[in-house]
Amino acid sequence: MNKDNNTLNYKTVEIKALVQQVLYAVARASRDEDADRYVLALFTGATAGFTQALSGLEHLMLNGTMLRVLTSESACRLYGDVLEKRLMPWPNAEAMEKDSWFSQVQKCSGVVIPMLSVASLSRVCSMTPDTLAANIILQALFMGKPVVAAIDGAAPNSPDRKLIGLDQGAPALMEALAHRLLEFSNFGARLTWSRDLGPASLRFFRPADSDQPGRSPLNIPASRPSAPQSPAPPDFGPIRLVDAGHVKQAREAGTPIHTTPGAVVTPLAREMASGWGIEIIAAPQG
Repeated sequence: MNKDNNTLNYKTVEIKALVQQVLYAVARASRDEDADRYVLALFTGATAGFTQALSGLEHLMLNGTMLRVLTSESACRLYGDVLEKRLMPWPNAEAMEKDSWFSQVQKCSGVVIPMLSVASLSRVCSMTPDTLAANIILQALFMGKPVVAAIDGAAPNSPDRKLIGLDQGAPALMEALAHRLLEFSNFGARLTWSRDLGPASLRFFRPADSDQPGRSPLNIPASRPSAPQSPAPPDFGPIRLVDAGHVKQAREAGTPIHTTPGAVVTPLAREMASGWGIEIIAAPQG
């Protein structure tokens, strides 16, 4: 029995190695030949959605995307070895040169943050980039570069945060976190979940492939219109974040708030909606 098990394990290892070689060959064949086209993959030290985030990056590489990978000091300590074994063997992945980060941000097609940390989110939103990771994110936004971030570790209603009890804070604290995500989106970042990181990134980095290039995930305009307009019902995109402002808008428009499953509704927004009798309707699963 042990001999048979050993044989099975050996064959399993062989099959995994063969599959990996095939994947690498596919990535090499689809690799973008333009050396100037690459995406910066920035690990900030968050851990939520780790496995799915790596799969999302592999999805990018299998679709021909060149990656330059940068890990913060905390990320390097936490899972640097895993990244070295999982990502760096790919033919279209390489380590980013930290000394020339500014010129690399200038030349890149965009920045993908596989796991956004609360710390990096706060630094960017407060415009105090006292770390290399936060500086890269902010400068990329200033340059108008596409920035995609998986928010599993920063969203108030994230299952990962709930799992370890990080959803028990005071309503004001959770509201502040939700507002930071909204602000980050208004800065131009595309927010997604780690499970959707690969497809969401491709749509954002290659706007020609998207039905709505450059569309904000929250459907919130970057600036307010100069002329007064009649209030319109709130419209929520793939990543939903309902805060107090949206509830006020719904009240003015006299409409309910329609969201899709998994929408983030801040505690304050829920209280206001309940007090004003505004219905928050989530679309059925399916």
